[in-house]
Amino acid sequence: MPHIDHAPLRKLISNLFQSVEVPEDQAAIVANHLVEANLMGHDSHGVIRTPGYLRGIQAGSMKPVGRLN
Repeated sequence: MPHIDHAPLRKLISNLFQSVEVPEDQAAIVANHLVEANLMGHDSHGVIRTPGYLRGIQAGSMKPVGRLN
């Protein structure tokens, strides 16, 4: 299994979510949670989920939250 530094991975995942119109602050939150899942050993709930989430957002079956109140 390759070792990937968490800081650039967080930024990459955040950028991917921003590329599908997720606001920067929310993209960072999602990226942090996904990377943390991997770091805690829950790989099935980590960054491996990113492509599916991105497809869901692009297809309109998942809608990112606009503003958190």
